[in-house]
Amino acid sequence: MAKQNFLSRLDGWINILTNLGIRGKDKRIVAQIEEQYLDQQTLEGLYQSDEMAARIVDRIPEEMVREGFMISVDDDDDESSIADALMSRIEMLGVEDKVEETLKWSRLYGGAALVIGEKDADPEAEIDLTKFKGLEYVAVLDRFQLQADSQSLIKDVSRPGFGLPEFYTIQGQEAEGIARLNASRLIRFEGVKMPLRRRARVDYWGDSVLNRLWNPIRNYATAHDSAATIIHDFTQGVFKLAGLTEMLSEGKDGERVVQERLAIVARMSSIVNGIILEEGEDYERKTTNESKRGQLLTFDDLGMWG
Repeated sequence: MAKQNFLSRLDGWINILTNLGIRGKDKRIVAQIEEQYLDQQTLEGLYQSDEMAARIVDRIPEEMVREGFMISVDDDDDESSIADALMSRIEMLGVEDKVEETLKWSRLYGGAALVIGEKDADPEAEIDLTKFKGLEYVAVLDRFQLQADSQSLIKDVSRPGFGLPEFYTIQGQEAEGIARLNASRLIRFEGVKMPLRRRARVDYWGDSVLNRLWNPIRNYATAHDSAATIIHDFTQGVFKLAGLTEMLSEGKDGERVVQERLAIVARMSSIVNGIILEEGEDYERKTTNESKRGQLLTFDDLGMWG
């Protein structure tokens, strides 16, 4: 029994005197990984409303395509004309912009794909580059528009795309006319790579880059907004008005008099940078002591010693 207890403690350091490694007393022991998953609506809300989240998604794809690309072939005139024709076709189809868009959605949603449209081809048939009839279109679809057919998983380890679906079904009304696509007609882009056993949970795609950064993004937004709140509370005007209680006791008329008096003080301060007060009135501005924010107050601070 003593040997068993000794072996059970070989996974970490324990000190009875300092409570190191003692469950219930060492705070590290009770800390656990909490798995979280941001749904489509949350991801889109972050991208639309949070500047840091949008920058995380957009920055890398924009840098990747910033300088464009070229098709390089031999110096032969015929080969050069082929390269020019290819570049012209690529520019006409807007491939560069669509690649950037696909990269962004793959980072935001965890996956996206370029759909390669071949002329006069069956979209469910595997693409054959030796018989390719020409590029008709290029379309961008994110992972929520492409539902994986889990019954068509490629189980042959020798085939490209092992562990991934062979067919995808297009969801929604964005791409009418095509209901089912062969995986060979997709150029897949994944966000954060997922272990093979967890891919089924994300429809055989990757994970959003924002999922791991959810807490840092939330903490940054909270700190940023809190700073703005502190600025509003940094100085407060204190106005001592003679007979305030009596005026307020007169009902709405008294309240109107107080509001008008405060409005006059505010206008005078903004116009002449000075305030004219009647006898018995007083006005001062108090600045918040930021060094005491978040500190414990002593009895002296609370005035409990008189």
